[in-house]
Amino acid sequence: MKTPVKVRLFALLLFCSSRARLFARLFKTPLKKKSLMRTVKITMLVAAAITTSIAHAQTNTFPTTGNAGVGTLAPAANLQVIGTSRFGAAANYGSFDGIGNLSFTGTSGYRVSGNRYAFQYSGNPNYGLFFNSTNLRYEFRDGAALPVFYVGANDGNAVFTGGLRVSNSTLTNAGNIRWTGTDFQGYNGTAWLSLTAPLNRWGINGNSGTSASDNFIGTTDNAGLAIRTNNTERIRVQSDGDVGIGTTVPDVKLHVVGGTDVTLASGGYIVAGDVSGSNIAIDANEIQRRNAGAAATLFLNNAGGDVQTGAALKVGGNISATTSGNGMAFFVC
Repeated sequence: MKTPVKVRLFALLLFCSSRARLFARLFKTPLKKKSLMRTVKITMLVAAAITTSIAHAQTNTFPTTGNAGVGTLAPAANLQVIGTSRFGAAANYGSFDGIGNLSFTGTSGYRVSGNRYAFQYSGNPNYGLFFNSTNLRYEFRDGAALPVFYVGANDGNAVFTGGLRVSNSTLTNAGNIRWTGTDFQGYNGTAWLSLTAPLNRWGINGNSGTSASDNFIGTTDNAGLAIRTNNTERIRVQSDGDVGIGTTVPDVKLHVVGGTDVTLASGGYIVAGDVSGSNIAIDANEIQRRNAGAAATLFLNNAGGDVQTGAALKVGGNISATTSGNGMAFFVC
């Protein structure tokens, strides 16, 4: 039990006064009234100074039972510290300031184990920031301890289980997205562009209000255009206008590579006509007229004009010639 300061002061005064009278008796020195009063006054001043010093110096309490206090004689918890505190090494430590703020210095830091909360809401500890060491991600959890938003610790990919609201912004950083109140816009590094307006976009479901002189699919620099399916290039249009099918380096206006050998039933690199009806098929070394899977007559310059070959003409069947109608000649050089 602690003795009040006033009681201790009174006891000290009595002690000092009695010591003064005893000293006078021992040396047979009569203690005059004025001397006694002077002694009492001096004693009171000394006692007050000592008591004040004791009262200010004793700000810690470590009882054998109950709460311990540092900077307080009336701790309200098992351990209460009034003022600043520090824990750790000389250069690397954590500390609390006088109003309870936690900070770290040097290489010290706040750490949690895997699959643990970094912080929790005292009203419902299911709410909080959780580090999921199994999936390596930071999770904001709801009242049922389920993640409503998480970010991958290694890839930075973010997932929202609810919607994402974007507000208006004036930050001109490339890649920023904002909602102006009427339109979604993205900043490309030099200007804010609409993400919903049809300008500068070619719709996958068709387009309207286009102009052939203004709107197009292609490039505006000296680069070719590639068309792909299944992530494989099928058509290449070179910057000089040459078109390649099956080749990325066409060297004529239409360059076709690949296909199958022409037969009466199928095949060919290029087919003109309905493959189930009358058609002409061309491969790397054949031109074949077909009709419904059967051979058919191939007409060359049927409306007139000479047919000339620059080498031998090999015929697997009969050759017939006529001058009726247009009188044109057939030359073999």
